[in-house]
Parts: sequence; C-alpha cells; structure tokens
Amino acid sequence: SANGTGVNANTIALEAFEAPGTALVGRGLLDLLPHFDSRLIPGSMRRPDHMDPRGRTKPTRMVARRTDGSEFPVEVTSANLENGQQAYDGYGYSGDELLMLVVRDLTGTVDTEAELARSQRQTEMILRAASEGVVGTDTDGRIVLVNPAAAQILGYRASDLGGRELHDLMLHSRADGTPFPYEESPLADTLRSGRKHRVRGQVLWSKKGEKVPVDLTTAPVRDGDQLVGAVLTFTDRRPYDALADETSAAEKAHAEELERLEEEHASELTALRQKHITELEELQEQHDEEIAAGEERYAALGEREKDRFEALAGRHDQLLTLLGRSLRGPLDELRRELSALAADDAGQLWPEANQVLHHLSAGYSRITHLIDNVLGYQRLDAGADDIVRTNVMLDAVVAAGVD
Repeated sequence: SANGTGVNANTIALEAFEAPGTALVGRGLLDLLPHFDSRLIPGSMRRPDHMDPRGRTKPTRMVARRTDGSEFPVEVTSANLENGQQAYDGYGYSGDELLMLVVRDLTGTVDTEAELARSQRQTEMILRAASEGVVGTDTDGRIVLVNPAAAQILGYRASDLGGRELHDLMLHSRADGTPFPYEESPLADTLRSGRKHRVRGQVLWSKKGEKVPVDLTTAPVRDGDQLVGAVLTFTDRRPYDALADETSAAEKAHAEELERLEEEHASELTALRQKHITELEELQEQHDEEIAAGEERYAALGEREKDRFEALAGRHDQLLTLLGRSLRGPLDELRRELSALAADDAGQLWPEANQVLHHLSAGYSRITHLIDNVLGYQRLDAGADDIVRTNVMLDAVVAAGVD
C-alpha cells in the first residue's frame, strides 16, 4: 500500500515469510525486505528520477526477513498494480497506491550458484596453473576457451583468440608448409564423430608464423548425450627437442672424445708394445750369446778336463803297471830271498844278522801286501772284482793293524 504495509499475499509468499503464530499481512514492507528501495513505495515523497512509467523494476537480489526474524536470500521484482481498484474497493485503495512484489526464494539457488562459482574458479585456477596448452571450441571449431599457457606458447594474448576458428588460426598447414585440410584434422574428426585423438609430432603455427612442434590431444565435450564442442590440449615439444639435441650433441662429443682417446692410447700402446718386443729381442739375443759363450767355455773346460783325466788315467795305468809288474815282482822276489837267508838252515849267521834279515823280510812282505791292496782297490773300482763280505774278529783286525 502507499504507507508500505502488506495488504495481501499468495500461498507461496505466506509459506516463505510467515512463521507459525505470526501474520504476514499488515507488516511493513521494509520489515520483510530491509534492503528494498523505499523510494519505490507508492506513498514515498522521494520518487526515483528515472523510473518506469508503470513502476516496473529489474530483478534484484537481497536478503529477506521472515516474521520470526530469520533471514533468507530472495530475488525481488516490483511493479505498480494496474486495474487493482476494483479488487480493493472495500479497502479504500486506488491502483496508483498499490505496489505488487514478486519474490523468489533463492535459498537453494544461491547454494548452487555458489558451488558453480567455486567450481568455475577452481577450473580457472587449474587452467592457469597448467603448463599444457588448453583450447576449447564449439561445434563449429571456434575458440570459446583458452588458458594462458596455450596463448603464451603460440604468442597470442588470450583475449585475441576468442571466437576465432582454431584450424585456420593454428592448424592450417603441415610441417612442410603444405595446406592441412580441415576435414583431415583430428579436431574435425572429434567434432564429427566424438572420438579422441592423440598425435605426437603435430605442428601448430604461432602468431609470428613459426612452427611449434607439439604433442596434441583432442577430446569431445558433451552435455549429456549431446556433443557441444571439443577440447584440444597440447604440450610444447621445443624444450624436449632442445634437450634431446643437447643430449645428442653431448653424446656425439663424448663418442668423438672416446675415439680420440682410443686412437691416442692405441698409438701409445703400439709404441710401448714395439718397445717391449725390441727389448725382449735384445734380451733374447744377449741370452743366446751368453749361452753360446757359456757352452764354448764349458766345452773348452770339458776338453781340458778330459785331457787332464786322460793324462791322469795314463799315469794311473802306468803306476799300476809299475806297481804290478816292475815293483811287486822284484819286491816279492827280494822278500823270498831274505826269507831264505833268514832261515839260515846251516846256522852260519850271527843272531843279530838273522834278526835283521827277518825284520827286512817282514817289511818287504808288508810293502808287497800294500801293493796288493792298491791293486785290489783298482780292480774293484774298474769292476773286475766284487767285494766279498766276511765275518772276522775285531781283535784280529786290531792285531793285524798293529803288526
């Protein structure tokens, strides 16, 4: 009404605002909607400068208060009630003095919208943090979403890509520069059939017209069973290719260094081997010379010893011959004659002479026996006689030795 009090409410409004034991009709509008613009109340002296002729307002979100004081979110639309005089003639109101409010309870909607906003912020943060390029398109292949990484990799500003055709912008040519028809691209097949594609070594084209090698994936975006677009993600291969080139260059340099060292050490080893061979040949030659000199020396020494031995053997034979023939015979004959004289069968010798003759005969007998022993040893040494072992009495040996 013109004084800002409620005069009627439908069932839904009563269920939303009216608590048990309290009444909604008759309460002040600002008690129920504290943030409502009081200038819109028909009886207000401060009407807005620019106002719809019928008092209609756009939906406005605010906090409403129930009759028990609890609050809840609502969306409010207001308009002057037309042709309302007949309905409220009994109450004394005209149409210009009544304001109709349409209040929509947003309790569940606000929670859903907050969740959607939170999910959207989380998605945006993920897209911003991702190092891969992410580009979303509609069913016509026009860009509707792009993350900072994709824009940076291709040299664009994200705001420059919205609404542009992705294929004509960055997939228009192959790596060799020949045209790449849209119908043959993985994005076109994904939008056409809903299949996913993963392509290694694909080429995208940057804003400057430079080739950007990437690993690319396309996937469909569905709303239920309906295909509504596609997402293209790609990874810039340039850092990996640069690392691979650097690794390859390092491996090549390493291989060349190894080859150089092998050649260097091979020449050193060859020289060292040749040196050792030369030293071994010199040592072998020196050893052979020493052996030859030793053989000659020992051969000469052997010849001298042989000659000496032959000379000794000759003298030995001469001595044996002298002992056996020239000396033993006469000595034995002299011993027999002395023994015969010492026998003095006629008794003509003096006793002293007889004793001297016996003594001389015994001496010659011992000399003859000594010569026989020397000759016996010689025959044993030459192998002409064998040793005969005989048991004898020790006192006989001692006595013989004393004699």
